Amino acid sequence: MAAQAQWAYTATYAEDKPILATAVVGVPGLAMVRRFGPFRTWAEANEYAERLNADLGVTPSESHTIVTDAKRKADTLIRECQSLLQMAKGFLRSYQHPALEYVLAQLELGVTFCHLACTRADIRKERLLRNAHTALSNAINAMCKFEFSMEGMDQIRAGIEHLQNALEQCTARTTALGQDG
Repeated sequence: MAAQAQWAYTATYAEDKPILATAVVGVPGLAMVRRFGPFRTWAEANEYAERLNADLGVTPSESHTIVTDAKRKADTLIRECQSLLQMAKGFLRSYQHPALEYVLAQLELGVTFCHLACTRADIRKERLLRNAHTALSNAINAMCKFEFSMEGMDQIRAGIEHLQNALEQCTARTTALGQDG
């Protein structure tokens, strides 16, 4: 019983020139063999590949099977990579910078402090409002320290505006009620 061929030569193109390549059983794609140099025609390269395969004991049928299998595996691998690339792009689009998430959470927390200061009579308002001002200051400082996308900057600006409005309303309300501290 003859041993089964493990690799074969084939003619292909590289940079619009006929060249030889090898295909290995179970390995996706073709490996260009530049040591034989480019050929004048594809037919010349193909004849040379057939001669080399014959010297290796590889039949034309075996060669065709090995090369076709390597090309199919390469196509499958390329499709899988493209699918992974699309998934990665989706994750990237949905991913927010951790610093952005932190700043937005700080701003939301500041608004919560304002809400508590304005609605709860049993809590000291001075500390809550100071914490809200600290959250506002941290957000403004973060805009200078970190690089955010334009969309991220817009989200931070909207959060800052929301917190400033909450602070103004709460301060006006507590001052009017005479409970400023």
